[in-house]
Amino acid sequence: MMDLTRFRHTLFALTGVFAFLLATILLECGVVFSASLGGGTELLYSIQANLSEADKLKSTVAQIDLATQDILGRSATVDIRPEEHPNSYRLSITFSPEEAIGYEEFYTLSNMLVNSFSDITFTPLYSVSRGYVEGIRISTNYSIGGVLAAGGVLLYILLRFRRLGSQYASVAVAIAAALNLLLLAAVYALFQIPIDAQALLSAAPVLGFSLYNSIGVFDRMIQNLADGSQADCAQALNRGIAGELHRLLITTLSVSAAMLTLTTAAYLNEVDRVIAFSFPLTVGLFGALYSSGILAPLIWFELKFWTAEPLTEEETATD
Repeated sequence: MMDLTRFRHTLFALTGVFAFLLATILLECGVVFSASLGGGTELLYSIQANLSEADKLKSTVAQIDLATQDILGRSATVDIRPEEHPNSYRLSITFSPEEAIGYEEFYTLSNMLVNSFSDITFTPLYSVSRGYVEGIRISTNYSIGGVLAAGGVLLYILLRFRRLGSQYASVAVAIAAALNLLLLAAVYALFQIPIDAQALLSAAPVLGFSLYNSIGVFDRMIQNLADGSQADCAQALNRGIAGELHRLLITTLSVSAAMLTLTTAAYLNEVDRVIAFSFPLTVGLFGALYSSGILAPLIWFELKFWTAEPLTEEETATD
């Protein structure tokens, strides 16, 4: 059985490089926010209409432009482009960054478009903003909910894993969860998927799996723990990871297979909103398998024995 504690510093270094790459992607590509989180500069709609004649297409663009100015009192660039399917178009209404609209205005405009053009079917898609726009801010409710959820998880870890040194376990789980969130954010930034309430929902099961993986490994470690010495903890860690990793891998693969099937079906049917949920979730599940099933126990071991002398190979040997 491989002694992971002997290679933990190498894994920490590789994970640090990977985290740096994720942060670079996040900073370079930038995050795209949905208007449903506070505002935006580019409103996207899928429309169904017979606009094959150039004059009718031009007239529709002018009408939507005029209606937008009447409703919002600001100028915008309106563009309608045909898509692959017959009578299917993509409508884009773009504002300057200084005139980003809020969610209430987005909601009002969307209702106006639906009710004013009886011969056109509007389906709101992403309403996004790129750049420094005042209108895009994650609402306070989401922030408060995230803080409360994180506090509840840490309290649970503190109470459950007192025998392992619950403060170290809590810090390890928190670091693993932060790495999972960084991975998710980098995926959304790399593929320019707007972050909306649906994106926040995809983060919930990833964090849930992260906690589930950590609890599984830590529970198995407690079962193998004897006197609590450094050598005993190293052996319990190796046995815990080896005993749980197979089960966690099967669980992750099972859920990921379902998500990949859903992603493929959504891609073939051009259902962007499903892809924006299922694809990042699939990536996040594999990230949770590593960060919580392997990295978190190693971080716990490092924090608990960071001042101790390194163990010999004989001391960490397991059957």
